[in-house]
Amino acid sequence: MTRNLFSDPIILTPHRADWEHLAQAEIRRLRESLVDIPISDIQHIGSTAIRGIRAKPILDIQLLVAGPSHFPGIITAVQALGYEYWADNPNTAQLFFVKGRPPHGKGRTHHVHVLYDSEKFEDAVLFRDALNGDPALAMEYEALKLELAAKYATQREAYTEGKTAFVTDVVRNARWATA
Repeated sequence: MTRNLFSDPIILTPHRADWEHLAQAEIRRLRESLVDIPISDIQHIGSTAIRGIRAKPILDIQLLVAGPSHFPGIITAVQALGYEYWADNPNTAQLFFVKGRPPHGKGRTHHVHVLYDSEKFEDAVLFRDALNGDPALAMEYEALKLELAAKYATQREAYTEGKTAFVTDVVRNARWATA
């Protein structure tokens, strides 16, 4: 997979009630495929996991493993489920997979993020849970996403970078609240 991974348009759609069910079904498929890999945790994260807000209709699933020694087996197993592995990912501390990209589909449907950094894994869960627990905060995030999608319609990296300060603040506040 090449760097143009992030060049397709950013389209936010209304929240769909079936996203959670679809994510859980895919989590089951991943667990079955990765039965020989010790997975510490697996979670549906990202905007499709936040109730009531617009999102790119791509289910983000995050796996936590003990370390990178498990990466080769994970790559083979996840590719067998129809995912494309991003071998050129500049972040060597994690694996990233995409399902549904042409020629294998009409558009992205799933992302799988494989990490061994438990704090980074927890940050995504804290963010999701904080927004699900505070509808006003979730709406604030949705407004930011809509603004960024309009500004960076085909620039995924810029769109993602534009959310960083908001996400960092939410996670910091969530960690402080649970300390």
